[in-house]
Amino acid sequence: MTRKATLITALVAVLVAGAAALAMQWHGPESTTATAPRPVASIIVDDQPLPAHSVPGTITAKIEVTLGFQTLGRVTARHVDVGSVVRQGEVLARLDPDDLQGKVQAARAAAESAKVELQTAQATTARTRALAKRNVTSTAQLEQAERALAAAEAADQQARSELIRALDAAGFADMRAPFDGVISAVYANAGAVVIGGEPVVQLAAQKGREAVID
Repeated sequence: MTRKATLITALVAVLVAGAAALAMQWHGPESTTATAPRPVASIIVDDQPLPAHSVPGTITAKIEVTLGFQTLGRVTARHVDVGSVVRQGEVLARLDPDDLQGKVQAARAAAESAKVELQTAQATTARTRALAKRNVTSTAQLEQAERALAAAEAADQQARSELIRALDAAGFADMRAPFDGVISAVYANAGAVVIGGEPVVQLAAQKGREAVID
């Protein structure tokens, strides 16, 4: 009985020692692995400026117009050049006024002539109508008078329109700046003959700029 008790006691001691060892393995190593440091990403910064970037382009005015005369004529003067600063209403260039006045005189003479022709046709037609009522003239003669009157009326209207255009053109002898700005280009010099709408100068507004990227 004594030997059996001794064996039981030894067995219990071994079991207790094994349990203690397991407990130490459970708590000790695991706590060490749980607190292991994790890697952290990092960068080094400094106060050096960032590299500059650029793109090709030009700075232009937001408003830029090409100006020309509204009628045919010979340029007698151009008062501006590239880079000239101008104010609204300032005269930039001028056409020969003698040429324009000559056109006005020719148009006025044509209008007077057409008016006389119309008066003659009106008198002839009135006389022919009166004769036709009395059966003194033929129907063919009356029709001819009516056609002549219609042609004279059309010619008179055309001549008066030409006179109005000539008078308007005479008022366009001076080219004036529509707004304050800078002359950015010139296309015609004094002595050149230009037609209506042909470019003479280019005007850029001083206010407002924009970048044009190529």
